[in-house]
Amino acid sequence: MIDHIKLWSHLQVLQDSYAFFDAADVQRFGHILEEMSGWELFRINPLQFASQHHFNAILVQNLFIYATKVGLFQMEWNMLCPTCGGMEHSYGSLHELADGHFHCIVCNVDYDAELDRYIEVSFTMNPEVACFTYSPFTNEKEYENYFISRNYHRSVEHQHFTENIAFRGFTAPMGGQAGVIRFEAKAGDLLRLLSLDQHMVSYIRVGDEAASAKTLTLDLTPDGITPPMLTIAPGETELIIQNHLEIQAGLVLLFTNLEMFHHITTSHPPKLQPFLTGYMLLNNQKFREALLIEKFPDDLQLRLSNITLLFTDLQNSTELYELSGDTYAYNLVQEHFKLLSQVVSKHGGAIVKTMGDAIMATFTYPCDGVCAAYEMLAQIQEWNQRKELKSDYQMELKIGLHTGSALAVKANETIDFFGQTVNIAARVQSIAQAGEIWLTDEVFQSPEVSSLLQTKGIVHEKYSILLKGVNRRSIVYKCALST
Repeated sequence: MIDHIKLWSHLQVLQDSYAFFDAADVQRFGHILEEMSGWELFRINPLQFASQHHFNAILVQNLFIYATKVGLFQMEWNMLCPTCGGMEHSYGSLHELADGHFHCIVCNVDYDAELDRYIEVSFTMNPEVACFTYSPFTNEKEYENYFISRNYHRSVEHQHFTENIAFRGFTAPMGGQAGVIRFEAKAGDLLRLLSLDQHMVSYIRVGDEAASAKTLTLDLTPDGITPPMLTIAPGETELIIQNHLEIQAGLVLLFTNLEMFHHITTSHPPKLQPFLTGYMLLNNQKFREALLIEKFPDDLQLRLSNITLLFTDLQNSTELYELSGDTYAYNLVQEHFKLLSQVVSKHGGAIVKTMGDAIMATFTYPCDGVCAAYEMLAQIQEWNQRKELKSDYQMELKIGLHTGSALAVKANETIDFFGQTVNIAARVQSIAQAGEIWLTDEVFQSPEVSSLLQTKGIVHEKYSILLKGVNRRSIVYKCALST
């Protein structure tokens, strides 16, 4: 149940503190939240929220980000298995994601924790505002609800296998108490006793010799489930699991045929509902401004399978300082930074850093980066005209874009990106002239970019060139606004 007074109090702080939000949007956001209850307020997917309520997706992300900053929501970073949707690890902040690998105990597969693929970011309303109760330990359905992402929808075949073939029992003993699972052990079966919340597993193999009803005892300890492997005889079996932890824990007994399981999940993969990834948040300018102020571990390294990088530079900026003087030129450059920041944010990107009079920005999709580049050129042209600058003082922008894999690391108490993708993007920008956008083939061939160039009236020329530091010829495209 929501405390409406506390809800609107937080929203008022949001509105008063961040005037860039339209009051009507904040009001509508609040009225929607008022109608939500129970699990709806737990691990909210902002992309689904935006789609369901016909909100602009970037606006909704920003609302959740700043609502978290004022204490209305709690943010959660979940490592998801791409096969079963299991939440292998859950963290309250980005800086805890120091380990770049994880193991899914359900699928028995290791994964690299890529920000753009396996890190789900969700928002849960502050328990002080929404007094709803949920317990993952009530039964196996609630346990699954809690530890399997709701953004993964199993196929009919996968669901049938899970419910009618794999599942053999569930228990959730309190700390210091015992839980019991009774089942029929069939000769030749391999079973696993899993604790999703404790990330522990014990294997149980059923032999061939018949036996009468029997009782077996296992121990759940901070070091794991013991014994980690045992062999039992067929027949009616009672498992007693003694919980030696100080907290309640869940335990699921599953029939294990990983070959059959992987065949089903490969031939009938889950339907994935779009969700906010950690990568999307790093590409959100408002997130970097509002929440990316955590103390990151020095060894933080997060992989990205795909990132779109945009570099800009000003033509003849040195001459501008020489002609106009330091103060005047500096103020013009700062105004140009502000303009570029607004454009980047509008198109769902984020400025990673400024370098002299240049910027490095990131985008989730190549199309967004190209759109932003086009608007940057148009806005700079309008800005020059509006300020009625002399021709020698006018801002002339050069832009380059590339997309590919990269490594996100800690640099100067924030997140920066490194790798060959970053190097190529910078090299492509360096060959651009004033008023030009240069794209690598990887950007140009991505979905929607070609149609975007045509729609925006951007003419392009194709070149094959050698970029410094790249041992092969690169296909690049010079793009300019139509005249």
